[in-house]
Amino acid sequence: MGLRAALYGLVLLSVLSLGCCLTEGPCGPGRFLNGTGINSRCCSLHALGKAHTTRDCECIQPEYHCADPECGTCKYHPCPPGTEVQPEGKLKYGFTCVSCAAGTFSQDRQGRCKPWAEDPASPGGATTTY
Repeated sequence: MGLRAALYGLVLLSVLSLGCCLTEGPCGPGRFLNGTGINSRCCSLHALGKAHTTRDCECIQPEYHCADPECGTCKYHPCPPGTEVQPEGKLKYGFTCVSCAAGTFSQDRQGRCKPWAEDPASPGGATTTY
């Protein structure tokens, strides 16, 4: 248990020393940049010290997606507008493109659908994107 506590303390100190950087950069608050180049990923803070999973990390390069469940690398796969990437496989992912779910959209080849949002500034609360 002593080694575990020491490792936890080291991770905590690392997080505290990175505090200035966690709210800046491409990942936003509460997330950190992991990897470089095409393998750059934004990961949640709770992913520190354990294997990353696709729910903890997301590839940030356009049209790149986690290549495996741990998101150790990113793989190129564009999808046409109106669709998002769907991983297939258990150890290494292949991808297909599927239609965006109701209430979401994609207008580029990123392979990620975003929700529509109500714009309270628009007359009648017109639907807009963000």
